[in-house]
Amino acid sequence: LAPGEEMIYAVEYLNIHTGQVRITVGHPEGAIWTVICQAKTDGIASLVKIQEHYVSYWDDVKGGARGSDLNAFEMGDRHYDVFRYDRDAGKATVQITRKGVKREKVVDIPNDVQDIGSVFVYLRQKPLNVGDHVEVPIFTGHQVFTMLADVIGKEVLETKAGTFPTVKVRVTT
Repeated sequence: LAPGEEMIYAVEYLNIHTGQVRITVGHPEGAIWTVICQAKTDGIASLVKIQEHYVSYWDDVKGGARGSDLNAFEMGDRHYDVFRYDRDAGKATVQITRKGVKREKVVDIPNDVQDIGSVFVYLRQKPLNVGDHVEVPIFTGHQVFTMLADVIGKEVLETKAGTFPTVKVRVTT
């Protein structure tokens, strides 16, 4: 994994293309890397307009997110969310600004929690072998859920940028 790397994912629901996610790893500032996730609906799902710009702050020394910022437009509702993690205390501070009103709360989190942006870096840095099963707690700002990742195979991927060995991972949220 390297700063400047970009990954583009298709989003499907019930085997129907519904959107796209673009993840870009920014240039490090000390131990902190910005992981920028941009998501939008398209295809048949473009009738429901959702656009999100999510930035996770990956701590490359501690191996986890320090926090994240979300700027979202979801079906006419715009909000700005800020999450900051205190892993030692097992707490997350959540600020949500919607229609000019800012609400703040502190919630309990596991000390190994990731967020939706940092989990990509977390998985990329793990040595993954076929048959491996990884469970990762993910914080959404409202709750923690366990993401499951199963390594189902290896293959060689040919792209315009070259040919690369890859690991196929099935992710369940």
